[in-house]
Amino acid sequence: MLAVRNLVDATVAAGVGRAELLRAARLAPAQLQARDARLARSKFFEYVQIALDLSGDAALGLHSIERLASEALNPIAGLVAHAATVGDALRSIDEFRHQCGDDATFGISETEPEGVLRCARFTAEPPGVQRFMAELTLGGLFRVVRGARGQEYVRSVSFAYGPPPSVREYTRFFGELARFDQPDTGMRFDSRLLTLPLPHADPGMHRTLRAFATRRDAHLGDRRSLAARVREALVWQPAPRDTTMAGVARRLGLSERSLRRGLKAEGKAYGTLVNEALADVAKACLLDEERTIIETAHELGFADNTTFHRAFKRWTGLTPLQYRRQQATG
Repeated sequence: MLAVRNLVDATVAAGVGRAELLRAARLAPAQLQARDARLARSKFFEYVQIALDLSGDAALGLHSIERLASEALNPIAGLVAHAATVGDALRSIDEFRHQCGDDATFGISETEPEGVLRCARFTAEPPGVQRFMAELTLGGLFRVVRGARGQEYVRSVSFAYGPPPSVREYTRFFGELARFDQPDTGMRFDSRLLTLPLPHADPGMHRTLRAFATRRDAHLGDRRSLAARVREALVWQPAPRDTTMAGVARRLGLSERSLRRGLKAEGKAYGTLVNEALADVAKACLLDEERTIIETAHELGFADNTTFHRAFKRWTGLTPLQYRRQQATG
């Protein structure tokens, strides 16, 4: 969700209204506050496509890198900023990259005399999403290189697609290093680049932030509470929603018996988690003014509007219509 927050902030900076974007993505503002919540990569790509469509910005990935505040990817940003060398910075990103996503987005080969950095290609995604991910990954890494004034050590920045509509922005950002229609998306560089010192190197701060990132790893891993994992599974599953304990247990790779015992040990009631998750989904759906309330009821698996109305008021203290009007005026 931290990545989603960054996407929302960058898209708003591109001129899209926050409320309009959240409605289109069916995201409730409260969901953006759950920084450590996890969602399927396919869902994130869906949000990227919505952001591209609404902003009309063909180079949104590059512009996102330029618009993001330095603290946006903490603690990774701090690790990068205070690393001793470019190589240390890139290795820190590689080590803790799963704090922004479970899948690797790049890998580094430190061979002599040329180093190679290769990015994931996401070929199953629409062209705009492929470009966004390549721009976001390579743009962020190139910003580290520029911070060390190491552009002269970069031999090429390659993209496994043809010249995009925003090719001038690539030239502005990467200079004459950009290459299109290449076998891989990535960067080739003189291996001496990795030894360049960074301007804000601080070994003590780097050690402190690395310890913090390591502790955060434990929090983001399977040691998160079972209740938190259950709630996320309920929120992010597609329609038709299976809110049964057996269905959620399958999604988490557990037996129903293990799930029941685990929640009991944490003092959490499964029914309460279901209601909390459905309330979050309902709020997100109600932000979409083009979606009728009865359509939202069906999305959540309610047979009729009356039953949904009663449930929503029990969850929030408001009727669906009252909540929609409150959000529209707030």
